[in-house]
Amino acid sequence: MSKRARALAIWRETGRRLGVTEYSGGGFGDYSGPDTEDYMKPKNLYDAAALATGIGFTAVSGASNIIGMAQSGKWDLSKMVPSFDTGNNDIPGLSQAFDQMTQQLEEITETLQKGGMIQVDIDVDSNGVPTVSFTKAGLA
Repeated sequence: MSKRARALAIWRETGRRLGVTEYSGGGFGDYSGPDTEDYMKPKNLYDAAALATGIGFTAVSGASNIIGMAQSGKWDLSKMVPSFDTGNNDIPGLSQAFDQMTQQLEEITETLQKGGMIQVDIDVDSNGVPTVSFTKAGLA
């Protein structure tokens, strides 16, 4: 008896003694051979959304140098090659935009706490896109 055949016989005997059902196609205990299922394939909408989000962050990280140069207005040809960072989930420029928005909200809060007033102008263009501007009004 070959070494492999002896090992399989021991394996089957062990399963039999433990009360595990043996299947006619081979294998036992719900294992019947190599797994051919693609474990990365999304199984539901949540998996698909998570995969799409990861792809989006990777794509944005690849364009981060170009986005940074466009925001600053200073172009550097050595940074034109995309560099993908799959471990980063920061969108370039977004954190700076949040910082600016937070700073403006803090100024508005400070003005209101001092008893000042804020004038809000909302303009809607022909495409239906609103533009909002806040201005200090009165004494503060």
